[in-house]
Amino acid sequence: MALSAKVKFGLEYIAITDHTKSLKLTHGLDEEQILDQANKISEINDRLKLNQYYTERSSKKNINKNNKNNKNNHHHNHTHRSLLGNFRILSSAEVNIMKDGSLDVANNVLDKLDIVGAAIHSSFVQPIEVQTDRLIKAAQNPSIDIIFHPTGRLINKREGYPVNVEKLIEVAKDTDTVLEIDAHYDRLDLKDEYIRMAVENNIKLVIDSDAHHPVHFAFLKLGIGQARRGWAKQSDILNTLPIDTLLKSLK
Repeated sequence: MALSAKVKFGLEYIAITDHTKSLKLTHGLDEEQILDQANKISEINDRLKLNQYYTERSSKKNINKNNKNNKNNHHHNHTHRSLLGNFRILSSAEVNIMKDGSLDVANNVLDKLDIVGAAIHSSFVQPIEVQTDRLIKAAQNPSIDIIFHPTGRLINKREGYPVNVEKLIEVAKDTDTVLEIDAHYDRLDLKDEYIRMAVENNIKLVIDSDAHHPVHFAFLKLGIGQARRGWAKQSDILNTLPIDTLLKSLK
């Protein structure tokens, strides 16, 4: 995923946002698995800094190649090395917001991650007051940086759950919580009118691909188009910033 993000799409960083433990159907991670993943990500980042990771991986493939191929592969390894040296993988999670607005992972675990998002994935059939309150509680949680796909819609599949977006935006402003523009073609959530509302209220947004495969980074163009429909500018989108500036601007 990192190699594709950098070499094919020109990205400078990605975040790994696996689901958490209450979503058993998606093999959601528990606290121990989340921390283990964060440690592995940290190790990979260290190796990227030292220009080791792709050199080592690729060299194993080269052992049985002839000299000509070895030369070619060495050239590609060098290219990957120079391109990936400043690339960064962020540890993250897509934490599940429970029926009462609590999270399914403890804050002391989430605080060890670089960036944390939360989303509703269950109990969709509840009144607008209840659904809005669930999102507000998540936004008020100091460990949550981003609310992912805030209305839960799937285009041509479901309209999503009812949310008082104005109220959510008000709380996001008070708590410095970021709202997501999910660039996946079947979500594009937030929709344009809510993006405009967020921009008018100086709410920071992120555009992400919701990638489940390396080619899915191409969806980012759809997210950028969606952001423009809502009159968002580059300055409204946090993940246009360099990585260190982005991390400093979170809660």
